Amino acid sequence: MIKVVFTYTTKNEYLPELMHKFQASADHKFNSMPSSTDIKMYRQTNGTTTIIVLDIFYNSIADYEARTAFERSQDDWNAIWFADDIKHTLESVEIYECL
Repeated sequence: MIKVVFTYTTKNEYLPELMHKFQASADHKFNSMPSSTDIKMYRQTNGTTTIIVLDIFYNSIADYEARTAFERSQDDWNAIWFADDIKHTLESVEIYECL
């Protein structure tokens, strides 16, 4: 099993927009196999900035890569996460093997 850690930052006033993106990503039209086995979300607010950490678990690296390929093939997914007017920053994507 692996854990993929996505770390985002956004100005506090744009947090509702980022949270809406996460909700939109859960739409059934984005269901695929393989998919994640679990998702955990964390928030830390520092002054005017919020950090969101998203832990997504997959059975294998191959499952993560297949899921990522599926997401990137979806125009609606790309409109959510890769539009020109994005107000958040994806700071990092880290992959860990679960022991």
